[in-house]
Amino acid sequence: MYSRLLHCIVVITFLSAVIGCSSSTRTRSNYRDGVKVSGVITYREKAALPPNAVVTARLVDITQPAAPMLLREVIITKPGQVPVPFVMTADPGSINQNHNYAVEATIKSGHNVMWRTTQQYGVITRGNPTNGLMVWVQRVDEE
Repeated sequence: MYSRLLHCIVVITFLSAVIGCSSSTRTRSNYRDGVKVSGVITYREKAALPPNAVVTARLVDITQPAAPMLLREVIITKPGQVPVPFVMTADPGSINQNHNYAVEATIKSGHNVMWRTTQQYGVITRGNPTNGLMVWVQRVDEE
């Protein structure tokens, strides 16, 4: 009886170790080729984008809010109409699991910013997503 109980404990311990190793290996391999962040940029207004619109999506490290650090930027020319899809891949060496990351976006017409994000869209760390993001931009008031 004692030997059977000991055998069960050894098997459970072994399986726990194998499962734990495989999940951590899977996580590391996701970052080996880079961290892909994707979603769409959109707004609520019923207004068409002008033909010369340029959409910019940025992945920033916001750990120090007073000094956000740009990790990746994607510029989409001729985006068509909203929602505008985006995909960015960050260098895995630039990701620190103890930092906070966010996606920011702007839509310009010529040199004028027409729409921009007004809130942070957390990504990658702290349980935040890396795909399926819906990034909302707000119309910029003209002054």
